[in-house]
Amino acid sequence: MSNLASNPAPDALWNVKQVSEWLSVTELALRTMLKRGQLPAEAILRLGRRIRFRSDLIRHWALQQRIA
Repeated sequence: MSNLASNPAPDALWNVKQVSEWLSVTELALRTMLKRGQLPAEAILRLGRRIRFRSDLIRHWALQQRIA
């Protein structure tokens, strides 16, 4: 796991690879979740064809998924 993914800045942006590593899913699975609308929309930033994720919101969402 990259250093960024293990200890990110509060408002860091992650790419697909970093999020998939942090969530322990494949990049394909993450992209499928994205297409199905299973990730919080406010955590997703589209920059042209690139996709970035707000790390703080992804971490919060993932923790809520574990609790539910």
